[in-house]
Amino acid sequence: MSIWVVLKDLLLFFRDKKSFFTLFFMPIILIAILGAAFGENMKQESEVSINSFRVGVTDQDKSATSKMFLSTLSKNELSDIIDVRVISKDQLEKDLNNREIKVGIIIKPNFEKSLFNHEHVQLNILKGPNSALQEIVLENVVLQFFQNYHMNRILMPLNQGEKVEIVSHQLKKELVNERDIHMNNQPITSFQYYSGGMGVLFLLMTVVFLVGSMIEEKEEEVYKRLVVSKLSNTSYIVGKLLGIVLMSMIQLAVIILFTSFVFKVNWGEPFSVFMIGCSFIVNAAGFGVLIGSFIKREKTFNSVGILGTQVLAALGGSMVPLYLFPQWLINISYFLPNSLALQMFLKSM
Repeated sequence: MSIWVVLKDLLLFFRDKKSFFTLFFMPIILIAILGAAFGENMKQESEVSINSFRVGVTDQDKSATSKMFLSTLSKNELSDIIDVRVISKDQLEKDLNNREIKVGIIIKPNFEKSLFNHEHVQLNILKGPNSALQEIVLENVVLQFFQNYHMNRILMPLNQGEKVEIVSHQLKKELVNERDIHMNNQPITSFQYYSGGMGVLFLLMTVVFLVGSMIEEKEEEVYKRLVVSKLSNTSYIVGKLLGIVLMSMIQLAVIILFTSFVFKVNWGEPFSVFMIGCSFIVNAAGFGVLIGSFIKREKTFNSVGILGTQVLAALGGSMVPLYLFPQWLINISYFLPNSLALQMFLKSM
């Protein structure tokens, strides 16, 4: 019986020209406008430059080695772009949140001991929003210090006439735990960003529209006539959920195909995109039906749904990239399903 509910909803939807235009053509129009408007700010082939940036350092070890590290950090070959400030841990976290410093370093109490014993180095690098390039520069400076420190310790016995075997044994020890930095990723274009952003936004709107139609059926007593036809509550709910998921998948497929062929948007691996889309749609559909079960008027639900959709879209980064937000808003976005879906689409791209 559920399949007949799905077919009925699909037929009614495609007959409603207003809804069809809003949910299929509006996202494409907005993607075209926003993608063209912000294209200069997200150019894929634009030259990357690193301006001078401030680094906050908290020295909890206060050893000779930590002071040597601070001196190296201040006087390295990149000192013209790295401004080092020694501050407390509380001030470091505050300045990171206020964006007064780009990157922070906390030198833990056992920093010198861990370096001397070839243990896990007690040093943390904290990055602020939109500081990926600065983090890479700083990591290379830190790695260079670690390697020079160990090489100096290894070469000192040679100057004192000790056996080469001891030096050879020390060379076999792992100097630093290094992290590979993959440089083959391509920057996101404006069309890619807003294809994902508007796609997520209008998927939410589709859920609001279709759940609103469920409430409207109750108001107009269509639901009672369906129940008389021996349609069970379970079959009705399953049919409605399947209809929402199917319609949303069709909408997402249209957005992906159109933007891929017209705007040359590369969405990434098809299976990954499919799984991200399915996960978000099922999540949104279930949440929408849950909220709709507490509201008895279709107009009330539509008003609440449209307002909620706009708020979620704004907080989730569909309209403005998240890195432009203050840190407390970025923290809130981590709990929003539409924000997570958008970020996963962008990672796939």
